[in-house]
Amino acid sequence: MKPPGRKPKTRKRWWFDADMKKYCALFPGSDASIVRRSTALRSVRLGVPQFFVGCYMTLSSRVWLATFAVMGSIFAFLAKYEFGRRILKSAPGLFTLGLFRPGGPSEEEMRHNSFEMYYRGTGWSKAPSGDDRQSKSPDLIVDMKMYCTRQSPS
Repeated sequence: MKPPGRKPKTRKRWWFDADMKKYCALFPGSDASIVRRSTALRSVRLGVPQFFVGCYMTLSSRVWLATFAVMGSIFAFLAKYEFGRRILKSAPGLFTLGLFRPGGPSEEEMRHNSFEMYYRGTGWSKAPSGDDRQSKSPDLIVDMKMYCTRQSPS
């Protein structure tokens, strides 16, 4: 089942978003595929309208964008081959610039961990009719920022 409306243009691999003042790149995980399949199933079983989704990540500078591209290319190459997977498993910190290690994060690191998520939705302020939905561009943008921290048990 296909979501209603015109499919958004596919973004380049990376670009600068003037609103967020950050570089954006396609998120390399399976999140977008999972959301697409989940909304399709909800649409079929529950009649909930389906929607288009894209998952991206933001990077603060061109240096981090280049670092991500180089490290991602190395990781992708090594992951294709058995010898490369052995190397990745034996030295995860080397290929993630220290972000991952065999023992995982320390309790201290876990206590001070946080992350931010941004959501941007586009749509129509009034529901368009069938023909308008294919030709009329969305006229509404909704942005949401979520800041997550770990709460220590009292």
